[in-house]
Amino acid sequence: QIDQYNISEKELDLLQQQLCIINQQLKEKDTKIGELSTANKSLKKEKRNLGKFNEELKVLLNEEREQHLQIQKAIEQQAAYLSATNANLQTQRKELEDLLEQREYGITMLNEQIRIQQQAHTQWLTQMTGGELQLQELDFQRTDAHQMSSAQGSNL
Repeated sequence: QIDQYNISEKELDLLQQQLCIINQQLKEKDTKIGELSTANKSLKKEKRNLGKFNEELKVLLNEEREQHLQIQKAIEQQAAYLSATNANLQTQRKELEDLLEQREYGITMLNEQIRIQQQAHTQWLTQMTGGELQLQELDFQRTDAHQMSSAQGSNL
């Protein structure tokens, strides 16, 4: 059959070598195509996995954002509550300071009245005894009155 194409054996050998080279190149290309196909499948799988991971991250981010907003709202509510409580406490403090000032003034007035009464009493006793009053009794009364007024002040 070779003779009907007028191909010599040398030419046939040459054609067979070229055919072997072409077959080898085709095998190499098929191998590369297989490798590229495997790499492509691997990349597609990795892309799907990254897409899933990206979606999971979005969900987590939204959950974190929502949690952060809830915490921020709670902090703002707590700050408003503490601010109102602080204002109330300052008002109460001012009222207590005013009350204390009024009581201190009242005690001062009572002490003054006691002093005046003691002076009047001393003058009266001096007039009644003709100046011969025992000073120890007066000192005792003054000390007793002072202790009573101090005790009242510390109870407030």
